[in-house]
Amino acid sequence: MRETETVGGTELMQISPVQRTTPVRLHLSREKGFDLQAVSRATNDLPAIAVTRIQGGWGNFLCVGDPGRIWIDRGMHHGLRVKIEANLKVPVTPGVSVAAHRAWLTDTAASSPSLGVAWGIPGWRLLNPKVQTVIERELWLLRQDAHLFRPALRNHNVACSCDLNEPCHGDTLLEFFND
Repeated sequence: MRETETVGGTELMQISPVQRTTPVRLHLSREKGFDLQAVSRATNDLPAIAVTRIQGGWGNFLCVGDPGRIWIDRGMHHGLRVKIEANLKVPVTPGVSVAAHRAWLTDTAASSPSLGVAWGIPGWRLLNPKVQTVIERELWLLRQDAHLFRPALRNHNVACSCDLNEPCHGDTLLEFFND
């Protein structure tokens, strides 16, 4: 559990002086006038990036809910917009979503016959095999992008709309970017 405080209507984590230059996860507010960079600089003097599905392109592809969903939006590539959404027919909790995101980002299961199963995506076997193939390909490409941009995102805070006291893929990204 993380200790938090509210400053100017924005929830901030309380961090020790030793942690002042260590990147942290921030809460991304949707309130009018919210300035992510100002909150980030006030926290530990580091810049921040948004890691939601909408902003920044670093969002978790596995959406929490009952049923859960896979949601991929890679933006424009070679003149085509790549956007995929698939219902999983099973519930997805925050913990399961973060665990699958961590497995996807850090696992080297390329030799697995089913990447979706190796990454721990719930309800994977219930999807049409053709849909599985397309999703696996797009997630593999996203992971290659993550590894490519990793050095540029080192020493940045990350901001997500998840509650600071709940599991979040932003914590996985912090570890990944700053390892």
